[in-house]
Amino acid sequence: MRAKLLFAVVLCVPCLCAAAPTPVRAVDLPMFMGRWYELMRIPNGAERNCHAVHQDWSLVASDRVMILQTCHEGSDDGPARVVRTPARVIDAVSHASFEASFFGGLLHRRYLVLDHADDYAWMIASTDDGRFASILARRAEIPLAELARLKARAGALGLDAAKLVFAGRAPR
Repeated sequence: MRAKLLFAVVLCVPCLCAAAPTPVRAVDLPMFMGRWYELMRIPNGAERNCHAVHQDWSLVASDRVMILQTCHEGSDDGPARVVRTPARVIDAVSHASFEASFFGGLLHRRYLVLDHADDYAWMIASTDDGRFASILARRAEIPLAELARLKARAGALGLDAAKLVFAGRAPR
């Protein structure tokens, strides 16, 4: 009986594991660089109490970027906290996968650019396990209908879109 139960558990374990998200298009690194405003995100400990978050991406070598993330603590107009994060491109073909380094290289985390607009007006990004996703845009605010479309797109990419929350001012 125990062997049957163990066998059933082993068979079901793969069913419980969600598939990791996969980028659907390549990233043109020079076009990708610049400012990105975080519009929605799945809450995470690193951005607890962060509002009106934006990231400034700079290419420092053909496979290296520097990300300056600005978080306003407590409210959209709260004091700014800037975190400097070096990252390297880990997919030399698509340029859609990055490994960021934190705390002087003691901690590494992989991130994916899952999809983006042709003109790089928006992107959907996630950790490589899909647990923490975000929708970012070149503008701090976009129409609510467009944001709803992007949230649906995040769900279609396999992310838990129901967990996405506004990262700053709610669109009007």
